[in-house]
Amino acid sequence: IQNVEVTVAGEDVTVTDDRAVFTNVADGDSVTTGFTYEADEPGTHRLNPTIRYSTGSGELRTVHDTVVIEADPVNDQVTLDVSSVQRADSQTLVVDVLNQGNAPLSNVTVRGSSPNATVQQTLVQHIPEGETRTVRLNTTLSEDRADVAIDVTYDVGNLQGSADAATSLSQTPGTI
Repeated sequence: IQNVEVTVAGEDVTVTDDRAVFTNVADGDSVTTGFTYEADEPGTHRLNPTIRYSTGSGELRTVHDTVVIEADPVNDQVTLDVSSVQRADSQTLVVDVLNQGNAPLSNVTVRGSSPNATVQQTLVQHIPEGETRTVRLNTTLSEDRADVAIDVTYDVGNLQGSADAATSLSQTPGTI
């Protein structure tokens, strides 16, 4: 068969890269392709794959099917691990953002705040499920000690989430 086109659609389901094309599939051979989908809501959904192809004689054929899928609810679980690196006149907060959920995080913003420190903000575009991203926040203390609140906000699916942590920083001025 030739000019094989596979498409997938579904109600209440968004399919990423919903089309695959193969120029030729020899007799007795098979091809496999994958599609990534995201359900609008947890529960049972139907995906509708369609295969269009031309036979060796040029006849166009179309095959429709329905596949039932079960979409798990979004498990929003983010863990933060905060440490610091001290330099002569500034400190850097090191924040590990671990996505322990079952969906990727997007638009991840890591902020720090303190009444007696200036803390940088950083944006991370994407953290796949099961992975960690490490960000560094430059911090300048206006006093010898600062309690810093770390706040992380993110999108997961069509939901918004947040995680927080706190740490204390102190600076030890050096003399030469």
